[in-house]
Amino acid sequence: MGLPLRVDPDELRTLTLELHQLAAEAARMAAELNADLAHEAGRGGGENPRFRACRSVR
Repeated sequence: MGLPLRVDPDELRTLTLELHQLAAEAARMAAELNADLAHEAGRGGGENPRFRACRSVR
């Protein structure tokens, strides 16, 4: 409990950059998934309840 808190600003900057890159990749993957689901729904996948459920998640 009595240990001092030490923060490395350079490490924080590096980790922040990595987290931003991961967030951008996750957003790209989600957009691709949404596009794929919309495409499948347009091909008759709209009759499948799993596609209807996925379209409501944004």
